[in-house]
Amino acid sequence: MIAGGDGVSWGRSLNSVVRRLVCDECGQDQIEYALLTAVVVFAGIAGFDAIRTSLGSAYTVWLGAINGLWESPAPGS
Repeated sequence: MIAGGDGVSWGRSLNSVVRRLVCDECGQDQIEYALLTAVVVFAGIAGFDAIRTSLGSAYTVWLGAINGLWESPAPGS
């Protein structure tokens, strides 16, 4: 429950806000932006796995090449 109010009036207020958003065309822009944002986020999440895999394999190859170049110093030097 919200302090200073009852749950019934809060529910009516929320109901009227949702009804106005559904009936009013100005709310359509907000819904379209929210859907566009969701599509971009899901595309980013889906693409992240491919990017992570290719970056990981490139780093592994690079690390192996760098380790192959290292020569330990001669004992007593």
